[in-house]
Amino acid sequence: MFDRHEIMLLRNRYILLVTISYSVLGLLWIFLSDQLLSIFADIHSIVWLSTAKGVFFVLASALGFFFALRSMPELDQAAKERLQDVVFSGAFIENRSAWLTYTFAIVITLLMLFVRMNMGLNTEHRPLMSLFILPIILSALFGGFGPGLLATVLGALGIDYLLIEPLNKLEITDKYDLIQWGSFIFSGLVISISSEILLRMHARAERNLRLLNVAVSGTGDAIFVKDKLGRYLIINQATANFVGKPMAEILGKDDQFLFPESSAKTVMTLDQQIMESLQTQSHEENVVSFNGKAMVFDTIKGPMFDDAGNVIGLFGISRDITAFKLAQAALLDRDFKLSAIVNYSPAVLSLKDTAGHYVLANPNFQKIHHLEEKEIIGKTDFDLYPKDIANSFSQNDAMILASLKRHTIEERFPVEGELRDFMTTIFPVLNASGKAEFICRISLDITEMKRKNESLQMSEARLKEAHRLAMIGDWSWDVITDTHVWSDEVYLIYGLNPDQPPADYLQIEQCFTTESWKLLSTAVNETLANGTAYDCDAEVVRPDGSHRWITARGKAGCDVSGKVVMLHGTIQDITERKQAEINLQIAAVAFESQNSVMITDASLNILKVNKAFTEVFGYTAEEAVGRTATLLKSGMQDTAYYEHIWHQIHTTGSWHGEILNRHKNGQLLSNLLSISAVKSKDGIVSHYVGSHVDITERKASADKILHIAFHDFLTQLPNRQLFNDRLKQAIASSTRTAQIGALLLIDLDNFKTLNDTLGHDVGDLLLQQVAERLTDNVRAGDTVARLGGDEFVVLLEDLSDNLLDASATAEVLGEKILAALNQTYSLGTHHYHNTSSIGVTMFDGNQSLVADILKQADISMYQAKKTGRNTLCFFDPKMQEAFNARASLEIELRKALENKQLQL
Repeated sequence: MFDRHEIMLLRNRYILLVTISYSVLGLLWIFLSDQLLSIFADIHSIVWLSTAKGVFFVLASALGFFFALRSMPELDQAAKERLQDVVFSGAFIENRSAWLTYTFAIVITLLMLFVRMNMGLNTEHRPLMSLFILPIILSALFGGFGPGLLATVLGALGIDYLLIEPLNKLEITDKYDLIQWGSFIFSGLVISISSEILLRMHARAERNLRLLNVAVSGTGDAIFVKDKLGRYLIINQATANFVGKPMAEILGKDDQFLFPESSAKTVMTLDQQIMESLQTQSHEENVVSFNGKAMVFDTIKGPMFDDAGNVIGLFGISRDITAFKLAQAALLDRDFKLSAIVNYSPAVLSLKDTAGHYVLANPNFQKIHHLEEKEIIGKTDFDLYPKDIANSFSQNDAMILASLKRHTIEERFPVEGELRDFMTTIFPVLNASGKAEFICRISLDITEMKRKNESLQMSEARLKEAHRLAMIGDWSWDVITDTHVWSDEVYLIYGLNPDQPPADYLQIEQCFTTESWKLLSTAVNETLANGTAYDCDAEVVRPDGSHRWITARGKAGCDVSGKVVMLHGTIQDITERKQAEINLQIAAVAFESQNSVMITDASLNILKVNKAFTEVFGYTAEEAVGRTATLLKSGMQDTAYYEHIWHQIHTTGSWHGEILNRHKNGQLLSNLLSISAVKSKDGIVSHYVGSHVDITERKASADKILHIAFHDFLTQLPNRQLFNDRLKQAIASSTRTAQIGALLLIDLDNFKTLNDTLGHDVGDLLLQQVAERLTDNVRAGDTVARLGGDEFVVLLEDLSDNLLDASATAEVLGEKILAALNQTYSLGTHHYHNTSSIGVTMFDGNQSLVADILKQADISMYQAKKTGRNTLCFFDPKMQEAFNARASLEIELRKALENKQLQL
């Protein structure tokens, strides 16, 4: 209910109170105790008694600080407490230990006895039993009845034995001393019992306060307490929510801080009236917030009194009934309108319950029966009409209750002694569960209308109503006079102005698409020629450019000779039906697309799958339908991955991404999956539609292309491009870890001779076997690559941070490779022995150029060939210098030859 700022204020106030209290009590102790010593002790006893007094003060103040620190409120406590409650809770320790309280009672009683014995008073002085009341009070306050009683017993025994004549005996000879001693025991018992009662009352109050706080915090009603000036003293979270302000800002403020002036003034005036009335009242309060929001509260307020019966403030409980009042106002407005319709309608309107008793009759109903409403309510038709008419009404009512549908029928009942005809609409009034509660009858007197043209007008009215509801227009065409007649619905369907004359046969062509007119005109011409009826669908183009679909039906009328002289028919707007058919066709085509489609209900039970689903996953429709979507789960993605998918679907309504599914045969399939949620009109998910695209082969092809791009086609080892990238990474790693690496450049001796003698096919076999032997004789994390021709390279990383150790490891591995490559090769029908030369160079993070490292390895490899092949040489900087000198000499010699500068 309260924030962190308020709790900090409480802690600061509490710390200040403890500090001030300690200072005051300390000063009082020093002054009063010295005065007491001067009264009861002589000058020789004051020194050591002062020391004892100091020890007692230290023990007492330590105990006080224990209570004070224990009761200090924490920063994260959930409820704000009054300062006096905090201090009080420090004195009454909850869950106190029995041994601690009893030990405290013994120690403080014995300490007081020791002080009294050493005050320097002679035995003629009185025992000063009042001094021992303090240990009893502290013991009872600290531990309740038991420790208080113990302090009382120990004090009584000590006083009797040591301080009352005769000394060192449990006897009291003086009656005055006996009375004092008995009063002391009685006082100790009263103090102990009172403290125990106080402790229990405090515990019960604390428990009730906690329960009250839970109840107040959990309710949605605003609960608050104000002082007499209207300032908020206590509020719950619901109060802050209603006004849209933090609780800390509201406390200490009045209603002018929460509401505009007019609303605040009204509330505060009413609060004063309630406090003056001295009674709790219930009323509605209408307030407007600062953001202009109007709110209505159902409020209970009452005055609060102190012990003297004076009003000290006001409490309140408010419930937001704004929505209820709006609904009530809307209901009253609807009732008013409905009442106006019922009372001023020219129709005869009545309402009966399902047992046939009238519950409502409008003024027209009362008028034709010459009855007041109270004479009608509760009666049945058998009370108002002759038996045959009442039976007819009862049958119609039974029909309505059975069908629960509206019916319009003709009824006859007496009006002023004459049977008159009424057109009656009867319909059931259903409750929320769909059960009929009342039968409503609305009747219009059609007697005069029927007398004029009963059959024609009634049939025409019904026909027009049917045409209007079904969007059917009727037309006729006098072929002889070329006269056309259209109903209003025809104009409406074609989108033409009903004030204009109907279009003739040639003009109507503009209302159809070319294909539809071709079909329709053919049907009409055949009817004109043969007299046969037609029925076809056609597409209409309205003047505003919109398209509609119609069903056109026509029938011929012939003269006595059989010649067609009249066409009449109907057109019916079937656009919605046509669109639904098209949508169904599109949906059917889309469902049977190349993508795998699965439809589930909201619980992920599979309802339907298409043919592509069967082809992709191997499950037939019969095997899949009825099972859940986990049928395809591969188990390769963890729970968090699926939780992310469903979180996005619940948030956005769809998800699209890559997922691993499992084929019926257990094969893993990579799918691009799209999941869409299908929601009803009320926003509730009813189905899920999942579309899978199998990308397994596509991914495999992409991986293969990537492998080809970075691997040697013949040996499947990394090629130069991939090797250079790994060497860069090794240099960067060496910079970070200070680990030394090595590069072994391997060249096959006399490989060209093998190619020239046995052919390139045999040479390729040798290269493949060399690649296998190299891979088998290096560590798992080392890189073996083919740079081209018969050159291979081995990259060794993280050998050691010591150059000598790293070089030794590289040498051991190089000798192992030499030995492996010296073994005989089986090249088809040939057995071939081949040697190799290996150049080794060491590198660390200080060498950042790949080209330099490869150059050093190349120099050391040529040094190995120069020393006789089939050997291993490490790079020496002197090699580099000799190589550079030889390269420079070669360049100079070429220039000399070109310039003819050589002389003998």
